[in-house]
Parts: sequence; structure tokens; C-alpha cells
Amino acid sequence: MNLTFKEKDSLVRFVFRQQKEIVFRQKNSLQDPQVPYEVSEKLKNQIQCAYELCSTDVRDFLRQEYMEGNPTDWWMEYYSRSSYYRIKGKAMDEFLHCLQG
Repeated sequence: MNLTFKEKDSLVRFVFRQQKEIVFRQKNSLQDPQVPYEVSEKLKNQIQCAYELCSTDVRDFLRQEYMEGNPTDWWMEYYSRSSYYRIKGKAMDEFLHCLQG
């Protein structure tokens, strides 16, 4: 997969948004009429599996960046700008690699 940094960011953000939406729908007994339950469940499990295959540092970063809905500048107290983008790139690459299987 030869994506730009921005494309990877959009893709990872989309994947986690889909997972969040599936979990919300399941908790509230809402079914997407266009997507069978089994497909939603398989997608949710595949995303979770890929996340769990990532290293601890990458999981921590993905959780902060994509899953918890933190402010966009959450990283400023932890990383310099260059470190943040380097770590983000590594995290996106590792997650997408795990997602591909």
C-alpha cells in the first residue's frame, strides 16, 4: 500500500470511526439496513485484532490519537512536533500492516 501520510491518516481515522459506529449500533440495538450484522461483527473483530497485534507503544498512540477523542494538540506535552509525526507515521504503518493481515 503506497499511501501518503495524509491518506494513511484519513484511512486510519475512517477505520476507527467505523469501529466506533458499529459498537454504538450494537449497544443500542440499531442495525444498519445496508450491512448485515455478521459483516459488521467481522469488521469490528478484524479492527480489534489488528489493534491488539500492534506493539504497546503503537496501541497507546492509536488510542490517544484516534480512539479517545482527545483535543488535536494532546501530544504537545509529550512530543516535539518532529517526534509526533515520526511516531504517528510508524503507528499508522504498523496498524495498517496488521489490518492487512
